[in-house]
Amino acid sequence: MTDRPRTSRTDLALLALVLATALFVRMQLFTGMVRGDDVHYAFAAYELSQGRTHFDVWEEGTARVGLYAPVALAYRLFGVSELSTVLFPLTASLGTVVLIFALGVMFSGPRAGLLAAMLWAVFPLDVFLATDLLPDGPMTFFCTAAMYCSFRAQRAAGWRGRLGWAGVSLASIGWGLSIKPLAAVAALFLIAWSARRGILWLAKRQWTWAAAGAVGLIYIFLQPPSFLSVLSSTAADFSSALLLGRINQPTGDGFGRETGVFFIWGLLFLAGFLHYIRQWQAGHLPLLAWAAFLFLYYEWGTISTEPALYYPLQDWVDGRNMLFVFPPFAVLAGVFLGETLRRVRLQALVPAWALMCWAATLLAAGRVNAESDPDWALGGGMLAWLLVWFSIGGDDRRPALRSGVGWALVLAIGVGSFAPAGPFSRSLYTDRRVLLDELVWAAGATPDRANLQVYTDAPDYQPRIAFAFDFELDFDWQGASGVLANHSLQPVSDWSEAGLPDGALLILFDPETRAPAGARAVVDASGKIPVSFRLYWFHSGAP
Repeated sequence: MTDRPRTSRTDLALLALVLATALFVRMQLFTGMVRGDDVHYAFAAYELSQGRTHFDVWEEGTARVGLYAPVALAYRLFGVSELSTVLFPLTASLGTVVLIFALGVMFSGPRAGLLAAMLWAVFPLDVFLATDLLPDGPMTFFCTAAMYCSFRAQRAAGWRGRLGWAGVSLASIGWGLSIKPLAAVAALFLIAWSARRGILWLAKRQWTWAAAGAVGLIYIFLQPPSFLSVLSSTAADFSSALLLGRINQPTGDGFGRETGVFFIWGLLFLAGFLHYIRQWQAGHLPLLAWAAFLFLYYEWGTISTEPALYYPLQDWVDGRNMLFVFPPFAVLAGVFLGETLRRVRLQALVPAWALMCWAATLLAAGRVNAESDPDWALGGGMLAWLLVWFSIGGDDRRPALRSGVGWALVLAIGVGSFAPAGPFSRSLYTDRRVLLDELVWAAGATPDRANLQVYTDAPDYQPRIAFAFDFELDFDWQGASGVLANHSLQPVSDWSEAGLPDGALLILFDPETRAPAGARAVVDASGKIPVSFRLYWFHSGAP
């Protein structure tokens, strides 16, 4: 592998600008606690921050201590709030930007590292997950960290350096596994990469191929559908999903069948991969092997790891599980853009990109109209496609033209990244976001939250109500479903003939539900923001 240019102070200053832009984008396009599992993870973190451990109740969630233990620490340090809840995934997201920069430097130099970091700073999947307490973003960070440390271990001069980097790599894998078992894919790659010499030795033996062929024929004969049929299905589904953002598998209501995220990014990732193969060097093999391994997992393990059966991706909401697949492709795209922009001074390009991204973020943050989303996504995608093709076919004899196309490509991708692309569009979660903001505001308007008893006619909102009231509802993981409050959040339907306990709070979402006598409203439509519910505070002595 040839020596790469050293990272200068200017490069680090540009990286700082990229990180500042990434932070600004994530905070302006703040997702927050708008799903379901995120609230449950937050409850687990709160329980742990109070010294309570119920790790055997919610099997999938409470086993992921690597996700919510840092959140529990944030609760102890900064108190319970939405910002302290998402501090860990936000930090992990920014850390992934730094790791992708470091990988680009390792395999091609600072130019490729900066361009790859710029791509990840506005990669829509990561932006979407950065401010919600879900495992996918932090797991991506630790899987990427494991790969980086493993590659550094291979390049270390002495045994102490190799041992140190290998130890950090193993620790990263361990933390990733404690966040989500899917991190085992990274562990499998490291095992296979460590055994590559033995695998290559076997590959050179004729008897190995004969035995593999015999086993393959037996497997194909015994398993319907045939292996080749499954292979063709996976290839068709993958190409449609990655390049067009369209899922072939029909769904019940059609929700999540299309997204503009990969319509903008897919071709760029592919161009980077092919470019890296064309510029082949022996030192390129680790990065290519990592990307190819994750590609194969995407093909066969998205839903099921049983190789004879293929269950295609049915909903792009599940597509967030594949975030950890894309860091090596972002690095490869950075290498490709580094070649395209080799005559362009990044001291000019990065600030121009940053200013444009800040402006595009402010514009995107105000666009919550779902009806206008497809046009914007389609336009941004088409522009990115055309510029990728121009940059691939750029004439080296016309450096000005090639550099101009490269400038336009980076800027277009920066803007196109903010094109709303369901189901990762803010428009799909606007109602949930407003509801949570209103609940937090209502919690602040409550006279006294000590030993609070809350009653509501909307049981489905119980987790968000509890989160909005800073977990002061005595959440109990021993509940039947793992998400029920311990007699502190009570469902109601008709209070016309009943009364509330003294000091209780009543939240009514249904306008037809009548409040009991003696309850007085403390929050109504005259508040600072439109309120979609009525909140009542009950005192026994109230008129």
